[in-house]
Amino acid sequence: MLGLKRYWYLTSFLFGFFMAFTLFSSSNGSVITLLSPLFQQNETTVINRLVNGARLFLIDETNKKIASHLVELSSGVNTQELNTLLNKELPGAPKGNWETIVAITPQNLENPITELKKEKIAEPRATTFKPEKNPIKPEKVTNKQITKATTAASLDNNKKKVFVYQTHNRESWLSITSPTKLTKSVEHTTKNMTLMGRKLAEKLSEKGIGTIINTDDFYQNLLDHGKSYVDSYEESLKAIQAAKKKNKSLRYFFDLHRDDKPREKTTVTINGKEYARIFFVVGASSKHSDKNREFAEELQNIMEGIYPGLSRGIIDKGEDGGDGEYNQSVSPNSILLEIGGIENSIDEGYNSVEAFSEVFEEYLSTAH
Repeated sequence: MLGLKRYWYLTSFLFGFFMAFTLFSSSNGSVITLLSPLFQQNETTVINRLVNGARLFLIDETNKKIASHLVELSSGVNTQELNTLLNKELPGAPKGNWETIVAITPQNLENPITELKKEKIAEPRATTFKPEKNPIKPEKVTNKQITKATTAASLDNNKKKVFVYQTHNRESWLSITSPTKLTKSVEHTTKNMTLMGRKLAEKLSEKGIGTIINTDDFYQNLLDHGKSYVDSYEESLKAIQAAKKKNKSLRYFFDLHRDDKPREKTTVTINGKEYARIFFVVGASSKHSDKNREFAEELQNIMEGIYPGLSRGIIDKGEDGGDGEYNQSVSPNSILLEIGGIENSIDEGYNSVEAFSEVFEEYLSTAH
């Protein structure tokens, strides 16, 4: 069947060409009239007439188009598109004009845990600090040793000075749970950042620093009221305002979070002990942004003196990089603390929280 089709196409092509040439030769076209002497000199044989006629035919562009059109009508072969002849002859050949197909290599999609480890901010790698022969440790201050000069009424446990809360309270760790299918976030209903808040409040209270710990499940509140996760800070602000209304002496506000950076960025070894590094976040959109940054700088300077390498630094975040406000307009002494990352352990977080309580104690002892 394929052989018959091939002969049919070729026969049609020759027939169409012959008809076009006959029509052209019988016309009174300008080219034939102009070059008729050439015909007379080469009419010895039918072959010569055909050859010379074909040569003259190709000279005239207009008649060439007419002939091409007639050939295409009779055989389906476009003389301007030679691939149409191949389409007829080659089995399985594509119809119409051939196009170049460009293969595009698909991008490698990362799994959720890898996505969580993506670097958002270029940071130096965590440094391991070797124990010194005579390491200088911060002097432990007990309630009995507190003097009037160092307290300046700051470490009065009866006055609540510090408010600790966790806006993203369900942030957890990979050692406890896995990323949720819906949000890809590492979360847990009970083993989460609220544990860090409780530990910090405990350590500050032991040092005589009046502290209130908020343990509200803000995430559940959002679900109950059909709100989005982006409304988390609006929800935690309600708790801050309620606490301030009840305790006029509150001055310091610490919002504890867990970062999503990998362990190599969020862990440091100091004197043989592993800590989850602390990152200070200042809301650039807050009306107290300048004061809050000064507050963060003072805390970091003290931290570097006692626990070198524990701090990951300070970052100002505006609305283009997050919430921008972070409830820090409530006080010039408000800060967000990112304690470790998803690959840190709870114990490493506890070590850092205890270290921060010593740093804050030192801060208060300098007449703040």
